[in-house]
Amino acid sequence: AAYVIACVGALFAARSLDTQLFPRVAAGQMPVRIRAPSGTRLARTETLVREVDQAIRDEVGPRNVHMTLANIGSPPWSYPVNALYVFNQGPHEAVLLVAFEPGAKRPPIPVVEERLRAVFKKQFPMVHFSFEPGDIVSQVLDFGAAAPIHVTVSGNDLAKDAAYAERVKTALEAIPSLRDVQIPGALDYPTLDVHVDRERAGELGLS
Repeated sequence: AAYVIACVGALFAARSLDTQLFPRVAAGQMPVRIRAPSGTRLARTETLVREVDQAIRDEVGPRNVHMTLANIGSPPWSYPVNALYVFNQGPHEAVLLVAFEPGAKRPPIPVVEERLRAVFKKQFPMVHFSFEPGDIVSQVLDFGAAAPIHVTVSGNDLAKDAAYAERVKTALEAIPSLRDVQIPGALDYPTLDVHVDRERAGELGLS
């Protein structure tokens, strides 16, 4: 009778437990993607990453941070790295990997991320941030992607595609359980449109 009562009580208690396909592992690492305004120079992005690094240390305590590693800007053409496998689309983007001290007395990483979102929003209002999973289980389940949810918008008219993507982004931001909703592509990157005066070029002997 005691066994049956214990089993029934356990079943009722289990109904209040959260469920996951695979539980999130506390790996002690926190990758942060940083996206400054389009066209930001590399030197300014580097300064920004240092400021973000310091903001993280101030929030969790400098003794709780074991090491940080930053990848800033896109690799130059002389590097043997295929740009297809690099997140950074230009000098305005960076990835900061934060490794915490093992056994440090700090809040869980999801709590740290929520606190940092508020700090970043106040301290860097023009910069977009997103947090990646630092454990291998989540990375494998996401097929190595930066986030567990991706929405792709494609079409023949870039202006209409961008407008539609903004509508999708606004709708997703209204869902309370989602975080760091953003459009990763730099649709407003500053460009220079050059028109050649062919007659004048011909007069100067240019092909």
